[in-house]
Amino acid sequence: MASIDVRKYFNTDLPAALAAHAAEARAIGARYQFAISGPDGGDWTLDLTAKGPSCKPGKSTADCTILVSDVNFRIVCEKPEQHALQLFMSGKLKVSGNTAVAMKLGKILSLANLPKAPPAAKPATTPAPASKPAPQAAALPKPAAGSR
Repeated sequence: MASIDVRKYFNTDLPAALAAHAAEARAIGARYQFAISGPDGGDWTLDLTAKGPSCKPGKSTADCTILVSDVNFRIVCEKPEQHALQLFMSGKLKVSGNTAVAMKLGKILSLANLPKAPPAAKPATTPAPASKPAPQAAALPKPAAGSR
């Protein structure tokens, strides 16, 4: 399991992903409150309405509140849509508020995993080295007769 820094995720990674995919984030049209327990936890508010997108530390009014430990949040981030449901069903991820909004949790967290727009292509400064041709079968030595 790849371990993520939960605070960095909410303070840096997710805001950058929301900025890179602003239209897709706004299309969700809801506000989320994340309450992450544990040593790497904290509280963050995601605004994915027309005013957003934004991810800010602290508590605010939200359509949906997600309560989960930092350990289980890391598990969710591995495969958001699959693991969020598994943790919810096992009682390790709790949701209050609008459940229809909660169903979009996987999509939200997947935004941070989407590729960012590719950088502008740089012109090649040196040509690529030519590859050597594969040896021809006729050029390979043949085994001596009777040598087994």
